[in-house]
Amino acid sequence: MSQLKADLQAIRQLLDTPDRWTKNFNARDALGRQALPDDDNATCWCLNGAMIKITDARYTRRYDALDSALNAAVPGRTGFITFNDNGSTRHDDVLNLLDQAIAAAP
Repeated sequence: MSQLKADLQAIRQLLDTPDRWTKNFNARDALGRQALPDDDNATCWCLNGAMIKITDARYTRRYDALDSALNAAVPGRTGFITFNDNGSTRHDDVLNLLDQAIAAAP
């Protein structure tokens, strides 16, 4: 299995239930306050925050590969961050996006 596919699966597992996903911030704590993605108090993440948590950094090759894979899977040309934060995007939509990216990953 490729690193990309493993990372996408890890993100999907991290965001597997609606209470573990958020919008408009990379991560939140149990009280809904903004948190850093790798903070021990973080309890939910947006797609970008989950990428940062899984790769332990931003703008690394692993992060860039995830960025490309998720942007390629987004319907239209909005980009995955805009897709995640859109008012009409639901948790199921995010999981479907991840499933598409996982299926397309080498």
